[in-house]
Amino acid sequence: HIPARAARRCLDPRGFSRVILARELDLDQLRAIRAATTVPLEVFVHGALCVSYSGRCTLSHALGGRSANRGSCAQPCRLPYTLRDGDGRVLATDQHLLSLRDLDRSAWLSELVELGIGSLKIEGRLKDERYVRNVVGHYRRALDAVLEARGLPRASSGTVSLGFEPDPSRSFHRGSTDHFLSGRQRGVATLRSPKSVGSALGPVRSLRGDWLRLERPVELAPGDGLCFVGADGVFRGTAVQRVVGDEAMVAETAGIAPGVSLFRNRDRGFERAVDGAGTQRRIGVAIALEAGPDGPVLRAEDEDGVEARIALPVGADAPRDPLRAAAVAQAQLGRLGDTELSLEACSIDPGLVPHLRRGAWNELRRALVTALREARDAAFPRAEAPARPRSAPAPWRSLDFRGNVVNAGARRLLERCGVESIEPGAEAGATTRGRPVMTSRYCIRFELERCPLHQQAERAREPWTLEDPRGRRLELRFDCARCQMEVLGP
Repeated sequence: HIPARAARRCLDPRGFSRVILARELDLDQLRAIRAATTVPLEVFVHGALCVSYSGRCTLSHALGGRSANRGSCAQPCRLPYTLRDGDGRVLATDQHLLSLRDLDRSAWLSELVELGIGSLKIEGRLKDERYVRNVVGHYRRALDAVLEARGLPRASSGTVSLGFEPDPSRSFHRGSTDHFLSGRQRGVATLRSPKSVGSALGPVRSLRGDWLRLERPVELAPGDGLCFVGADGVFRGTAVQRVVGDEAMVAETAGIAPGVSLFRNRDRGFERAVDGAGTQRRIGVAIALEAGPDGPVLRAEDEDGVEARIALPVGADAPRDPLRAAAVAQAQLGRLGDTELSLEACSIDPGLVPHLRRGAWNELRRALVTALREARDAAFPRAEAPARPRSAPAPWRSLDFRGNVVNAGARRLLERCGVESIEPGAEAGATTRGRPVMTSRYCIRFELERCPLHQQAERAREPWTLEDPRGRRLELRFDCARCQMEVLGP
């Protein structure tokens, strides 16, 4: 919560090489930050969302001693809560009021590129390999299309062949939101369940015993997982056991009735397609046999214009059949299947080709590939650490426990930057009782259409409280001037 100009004074001189911005920022805020600093910027585009402002939550530690700041969050935001107003009236019962949908900004990549964002971040440290392949493949395709439409080069070398059609809705996700990128909106939370919902299949047309038929034809398979909100409002799941024609037999039918909309949160056919895909990234290369000052030379040039050359053995005999010798050379030099390279062209001058064994051409190919890799390493060096930064003042004079200062090194650094009063972090012993353990741009009042500011709803008496399944109560505090919500420690 500091102005962009203060961020520039604080971060630029200190040698920061990249800043990962909070997920809650909208396009106008991103644009203002981009205009105020030259530091490369990175934004989240996909994955699970923290309901708190990014990295500013001590709710898990306050409730059970497990610190989110140390990678051990117990995710109390995914629990069901009962919401009461200041008069004790129940406003919501057993709803997942702090559980957000998953982030999906694939439709906003063009705007992010135009704005000048340099890196896109996908959350997924606890996701499996299928999820990574699917989601990264989806964004790679979408980003390449945006770059091509703008006449810009791809952000990385090579072309990716996925071997399957990516679709994020067929991997784990709780429903999608752009999370304030386009402004405040309802439908950000997953009130019924924090579990994966998958892709929509449509409403049930008929139910006969354990067999159901959908309104529209859908290819189902044994092992598929289905989920739905039943007529009683309870979120449930079941599994497909058999499929005959357009009917599927399911393990459980409780809550299923004609008209109930089904979702597939486990897609066995898609899983098999991803597992069997031979996903590869290949860099195009052209190979040519040319005349050099001391004899024939093999030259390789990749799609980025990087070149490598190696000389052919001196003193080799001329072939009896130059055309056949050129064909052998071309065939052996083009065998790049086990490398990251893809042969785009191979030009062998029969007048220059010597008589060599196939094995010799293979050795030359391997040497050429090694030389090209070394040339690429030299052409694209890794960025070095920035020079030692000069001193710069911090934009704060005091920090409370939310500054998360838990060691002497952090304290010394902040003191050198001019911070005069520093409270230890919650993990270092600071009390959180009755103090803000979560600050969120997401607002329960707005989500439930009870906001007196934006929705002209009747103002209910405060304070509002959340009660978790163990009876612990959390007071809510609404800051309408900043349009944000705080959760106070129990």
